[in-house]
Amino acid sequence: MKLRNIFGAFLLLVVFSACEMETEELVDINPPEQTEHDKRIDAENERENQGGELTQDEIDDLEFQEEYDKAMEEAQLEEDSALVDELIELEGKKQTGEAARGSCDAIAEASTCLEYYGSFWTETQMELNCSTSGVFSTKPCPSESLGGCNIGNGGSTDMVTWFYNRVVAY
Repeated sequence: MKLRNIFGAFLLLVVFSACEMETEELVDINPPEQTEHDKRIDAENERENQGGELTQDEIDDLEFQEEYDKAMEEAQLEEDSALVDELIELEGKKQTGEAARGSCDAIAEASTCLEYYGSFWTETQMELNCSTSGVFSTKPCPSESLGGCNIGNGGSTDMVTWFYNRVVAY
């Protein structure tokens, strides 16, 4: 019995020591690859840490990278500004119904009217969406609404539900 306990304790000791050794020796066999730019930056940082001077090529590379980053930020800003301008213009057209592809007038049944804006809304899709309630039209909803709820703003399924203060008779 004692021999079995000693053997069991020895076996646990071997297993745990092997596990401990394994965790200490783990090495990432697939380290992430560095780009040439990252390698240059690392080399420049190492040289600076050791008090070395940057070469003219390294200075030129850094200046080029700064100019490139600035140009990319400016391009992204212009793209974002154009998108915001487009959305603002679309919002103005939604207020007047000018950009609507069609509508589903359910004012008599539910005091609502849907206006369809997104590219998903073909005439067939709009008619199908309106087939169970309301009257389909290729014109916008009436303008005397209380306000609306925009769903999918700027996307392919963009639509506005306009609400009206009409008594619904049941």
